[in-house]
Amino acid sequence: MSVAGTAKVSGAKNEGAWNVAPGYLTWKGLARYSSCSKRWLQTHVPHSLRFRVDGKGKVLILIRDFDAWMERHRGGQDLDRVLGEVLGGLDTSKR
Repeated sequence: MSVAGTAKVSGAKNEGAWNVAPGYLTWKGLARYSSCSKRWLQTHVPHSLRFRVDGKGKVLILIRDFDAWMERHRGGQDLDRVLGEVLGGLDTSKR
């Protein structure tokens, strides 16, 4: 998900949500960037990520901090553990 500079999708309905400041996104822009809902992001993304507030009062989240947080919380190792438990509990004997 890493993006250099600003994140921007051409043809986006409201490109202003993307290109507010180099390296930063609004909640709406971050939702588009991550394919997660704005509400989910606001609930789960820690407030310890670096952000700033622009002159209009919009919160801008630093993209590289968000990318790093997502990498740490991808859940790949947990998925392997869960699958092992589920598959280990299956009866493989023929009936």
